[in-house]
Amino acid sequence: VGSHIFLFNKKMQNEEEEEEIPNCLLETKTRLQNIVEKLDNDVKNLEKLVVEEIHSNNEEKSERETDFETQIARVSSLTGTKFTNTSSTPNPNDNTLRDYKLEGNCEEIPFKIDFSVSENNFEMKNFKITLQPILLHEISSFVFWCEKNCAIREFFRGLNFFSDFIKRRITLFSKMKNEFPNQIKLLNGVDSSAILNVICKGGLSLKIRWSVAFEVKSVSLFVETFRFSTFSKNLPKQCEEPLSEESLLTTFNSIAIIKGISTAMEIIIRLFINTSNLSKKHLKK
Repeated sequence: VGSHIFLFNKKMQNEEEEEEIPNCLLETKTRLQNIVEKLDNDVKNLEKLVVEEIHSNNEEKSERETDFETQIARVSSLTGTKFTNTSSTPNPNDNTLRDYKLEGNCEEIPFKIDFSVSENNFEMKNFKITLQPILLHEISSFVFWCEKNCAIREFFRGLNFFSDFIKRRITLFSKMKNEFPNQIKLLNGVDSSAILNVICKGGLSLKIRWSVAFEVKSVSLFVETFRFSTFSKNLPKQCEEPLSEESLLTTFNSIAIIKGISTAMEIIIRLFINTSNLSKKHLKK
């Protein structure tokens, strides 16, 4: 039994380095740039709702409202959010605060945000994020950091990356489960599993944990992480070597740089299943 962790950090490159960017990183850069342009209007709608509400209650504070409007507008370049409900009420315990609730979906991930804003200096306080429990468990450190720092802009930026990551993971896990229903096991189902188990006959198994780790210095606030664990029993050495975590990791690294993470993951799964089938035939001989 063994395991190995691989961290894959997608970084933006300078324009002058563009010719040297691997395909998977260039696609990531382009996707992030498209997100900025496509989602600008979504957050402008949020800006309009919040600022109009402030103006209706504080006509005399137009200059400070403009500052708050600018602060909210910054979210627009980093989010992929559809807002389904927004509300604002006076804080029952402090008449200098207003309480806000924002609900919506980023891709298919529902969320709710509660926070308070001072009507004196527009400082944000009491930032609270609500996500589905199984997803919250996966990115709990990120959510805690956002709440502690009242980091609404960073929350939307990170949530956008995480929702894109979840969509890619579900797509691949679903494809593998449909193609290899007897070998692929997902403990929490396709939509919620971070771990994919490949169970083959003859004492062979592969466990892949594909998740994210919070990294505040990363452009996306996350890095993707992979843990490969293999188990083999009673195999000849020549059959066991191609299925070791070291061999699988080497193959994965080489493919991921050129073809991207999802393609590399799919190839690793197919390689393990096909090689294990050959190993079983070898044993029968």
